[in-house]
Amino acid sequence: GPAMAEASATAAAQQFAAAAQVLYGNATQDERGEAQRQLTEISARDDIVAICKSILDSGAAAQLQFLACSSLSAALPKQWSKLNAQEKKQLYDGLIEDLLARLPNFERPLRMAFMEVICRCVKLGWLEDDHFRNVVDVSKRIASNGMRVGALELLCAMLDELNRHMPGRTLTQHRRISSAFRDSSLLDVFQLGLQSIQSASSNDDLYQSVDLCRKALSYDFIGASVDDTADDVGTVQLPSSWRAVVSDQATPQLFFSVFSRAAPPTSTAAAECLVYLVAARRSIFGSDRDRAAFLAIMLSGIATVLEEKKSIADQNNFHIICRLMMRLKSNYQLQDLIEVEAFPRFVSALVSTSQSAFQAWQWSGTASHYLLILWSKLVISLKYLKKESDTSRQLNVSIPPIVELYITSRLRMLEECAVNESLECPLHDEAQLVEQLEGLPTLCRHKYSRSAALIVSSLRECVARGSASPELAVEQVAWLVRVAAEIMAARAPQHHGEEDEDAIDAQLCIAVFELLPQLRGAVTPLTVPILRFLDAFRKSFIGTTATSHARVYQHLPVELGTPSAVLQVIVEVIERVVGSAGADDDEVVSVALEMLLETAAGYASGMALVEIAAVKQLLAEHQQHFRALFQYPELYRYRTIYYHVVGRLHLLQDPMAVRMEAFLSPIDEMMRNISQAAAQGAIKQPDVRTACIGLFRDLRGLCEAMSNRRLYNAFFDWIYPDRIRALHHVIQEFYDDPPVVIPALKFLAEFVSNKSQRIVFDCSSANGILLFREVSKALTIYGMRVLSLSYAPHQAYSLRHKGVIVCLNTLTRTMSGSYVNFGVFALYGDRALADALEVVLQLVSTTSIETIMAYPKLSRACFRFVEVLCHNHCPALGERDPQHTMSILNLLLHGLRGSDLNISSQSAAAIDHLATFLFNERLRPPNRTRGSQLVATLERARDSLHALLRTLVYTALLDECHNQWSMTRPMLSLILTHKEFYA
Repeated sequence: GPAMAEASATAAAQQFAAAAQVLYGNATQDERGEAQRQLTEISARDDIVAICKSILDSGAAAQLQFLACSSLSAALPKQWSKLNAQEKKQLYDGLIEDLLARLPNFERPLRMAFMEVICRCVKLGWLEDDHFRNVVDVSKRIASNGMRVGALELLCAMLDELNRHMPGRTLTQHRRISSAFRDSSLLDVFQLGLQSIQSASSNDDLYQSVDLCRKALSYDFIGASVDDTADDVGTVQLPSSWRAVVSDQATPQLFFSVFSRAAPPTSTAAAECLVYLVAARRSIFGSDRDRAAFLAIMLSGIATVLEEKKSIADQNNFHIICRLMMRLKSNYQLQDLIEVEAFPRFVSALVSTSQSAFQAWQWSGTASHYLLILWSKLVISLKYLKKESDTSRQLNVSIPPIVELYITSRLRMLEECAVNESLECPLHDEAQLVEQLEGLPTLCRHKYSRSAALIVSSLRECVARGSASPELAVEQVAWLVRVAAEIMAARAPQHHGEEDEDAIDAQLCIAVFELLPQLRGAVTPLTVPILRFLDAFRKSFIGTTATSHARVYQHLPVELGTPSAVLQVIVEVIERVVGSAGADDDEVVSVALEMLLETAAGYASGMALVEIAAVKQLLAEHQQHFRALFQYPELYRYRTIYYHVVGRLHLLQDPMAVRMEAFLSPIDEMMRNISQAAAQGAIKQPDVRTACIGLFRDLRGLCEAMSNRRLYNAFFDWIYPDRIRALHHVIQEFYDDPPVVIPALKFLAEFVSNKSQRIVFDCSSANGILLFREVSKALTIYGMRVLSLSYAPHQAYSLRHKGVIVCLNTLTRTMSGSYVNFGVFALYGDRALADALEVVLQLVSTTSIETIMAYPKLSRACFRFVEVLCHNHCPALGERDPQHTMSILNLLLHGLRGSDLNISSQSAAAIDHLATFLFNERLRPPNRTRGSQLVATLERARDSLHALLRTLVYTALLDECHNQWSMTRPMLSLILTHKEFYA
């Protein structure tokens, strides 16, 4: 009865308090673990709400109350539906009364935890009863008691709660509540924040007021789920009801006033409010005049801030103001800006600010990125102006000095960091370097001759000073070459300006090509930038994607006067760089080989490559070049790319595959050695193991290059039947050694992939069946051994899941490849298909659903396999253990509930296939059914099919369903399978 329930809750509250005291006291690690376990058990009880409320009512210690608030907040989403309407109101009202009575005595952490529980009650009850919609009135009651800061904190906590997706609730439920609050109360909250700013009497009061406005402006108005970690906000979709307050000139002026007079973090929050306001959608303004007036206020305010410099002395403030300027240009056209009277002031202040920021690089930090993007946006817009004006001429004059100052300041930065090793150079951080170089190429190409001349002269000066300080010179040259590479990559397809860009590009090329002799020997910081420059030149001037083929070569030296000559230089550089790479030079090898692969992939550039003497020698002795790939096991993974390139180039040279046997003779010898070692029991010797790793990476790369039917058939005839035995030997002996067996399995997955419809055998050929028998044998060998393998939990992914992923992909590709007639196996009593399905289904069934869903690669492979299995092989599934079918149905149910759209779509498709199969089989005569066992299993699984249909209907009607067509398609099939139930 109620008395027993109350007594049980009281006892649990005492146990909760005791465990909390141990957790926060001076206890041992084991005692803390036991206390944590007890708290977890109590938090899972159905009466956790009553337990936590009892602790809060008792006036216990602050730490215990904080823990009770946290537990109550976490439990409410699950427990809310178990409370009746009266209990919900009593809980909510009691929490509010406690807050009103005890707020002056609360420390901030406990105060915020209390408010979080109240706000969670508001969110959960918002759509149930108007009683829970009085949070604004509650905040006014708190303010009337002389606690304005507490009232503002409550509203801020309310906005945070309503703007955050609650676990256990669908996105549609979240949006309904969020939209209802937006339409009924959000504008009132924002206006309350504006009023509070004007009447603030303390620094805390002012900060909370500004923070409330910031949270209101950053509200997710349309359910776009904007990434909060992104610096740049998108267009803010303010509702039309906000038009009056946004168009009011007093609104931005108020935030500028706060920014000018307040100290951080209040001033920083005010600047963020301005960022959101300037990003407001265009249609929020009633007319173009209102929008122009708003723009005038923003430009004048920003110009004043930049001129006074006082407010932007703080680093965070300066960062936000730079964001504000970049967002302003993103939301307004340059023509609109020029028409504002304050724009010349803004440009002058921007020039001065940019110069100061570039020179004081330690202080400006990442704000330089926003300034560069802003200037690049201004440069891009200049060409679209209707007419030239004094302001546009001012911009044209200002940009070249800004570019020169930025380049020289970065060179000075490298000097300062070389002298003072305690300084952290931003240019050494690849992410920051990419950001800095995002807008620079556009600026450099504005007055290209001037920028290029500075880069070329700086390059040669740094090289000349290299003897005095070689490390510094290399870093400076590397950065300049990286800038040149980005400029080359930003070359426009067509140029109609006054400057001869081809001639200027040639000057840059000559300066960089002069550095190529420095690449001899070990890898240096200069290596990757030069490779990137060569890649940018290749994309611009060589092959079918080039924007120009002739004019730039007229300005290059005679020895570089043709695309073939430059290609030869590129190949020589790549071979020299990769050949001298060490075991740790992953980036160098990756960039070099990817560039070579892209060059070989194009038909025109590939044909040009095979005519080069160095490439002909490479194809003749492909294991004698790029020695680092064969020398260091750490670089073995790049051998797949290398042999993809080599294979493609050889096939361009030998399109009929006449000389394939001779070309593959070194690999043939490796395969014979491995088979011989397996026969002698010496396959696990270290040198043989290493050879196995490299061999199957090589074979996978070669197989990727077989892009059409003729080439694939030639490769198949070469490897089958003798040489493929090495694959089985490796899988059998190294099943528990992932670095060896995974490359072997990945080669098999590539070998059976029918991409570009390359696997097409003659109608009289049995190769498709023979190929699948080899696949079945390999999967059975691996699967049966992995099923009996013991491993620690932290080894599960490497020793089991990774191989299972490749096995699933292999079988999926084979079953969907349309080159195997699977009916032959049952007809002639061949167990190849049965064995392969049995072992793979065991691998899936013995892996928990939680584990499958926890690993994205594993879940994608599982659901792809299940979809193909249910589409093409339902009878074969029926011949397996019925428990496999039940596991698949359970897996599909979890797939429907998952957040991955591809997985939910594949799950729905598999369900449709199963239901359609069941419906069609019922229509067949009893003596002609193809899958009676599967039909019987599905008949017994009626509850599971009903659960699938419920989930589909619920998702389509009540959830945020972005793949509605896929999710609704199986409904009819499921209904028809049990039409007597739904009639």
